[in-house]
Amino acid sequence: MNNPIPNSFPAIEVPYKLAVVGDCPETNEQSPFSGSAGALLSALQQSNAMSSACFKGNLIQIPCAYNDVSRLHKLSSAYLDGKEKLTEDLQTFQPNCVLLAGKEVLKLSGIAHSNHDFRGSIFECKLADSL
Repeated sequence: MNNPIPNSFPAIEVPYKLAVVGDCPETNEQSPFSGSAGALLSALQQSNAMSSACFKGNLIQIPCAYNDVSRLHKLSSAYLDGKEKLTEDLQTFQPNCVLLAGKEVLKLSGIAHSNHDFRGSIFECKLADSL
């Protein structure tokens, strides 16, 4: 089994509290959104949202086959433990808004559309209460 990639809290404080949440880390990541998904954070920096000021995390903290959480059984310990840890971390951080970057976290948040329909959308944070 792969080593977990823990969610990361901001390194600096800013007036906003943005959480960037994905489904699972890529197999080559050392921290959330450090692989090719990091391009999303580069785009955020162009809009003056600093990556180091954002919470970055995933529903599942271990890399999933083909980066596809839907292949993971919803009652597996990786899924349930990851969901519990993400909920705990988001409740600790208490973000103002969240950028949901995975179809599973979109689905858990009650958004029944594809990831492609909502890619790059930022939502008022209700995720911590609804996971």
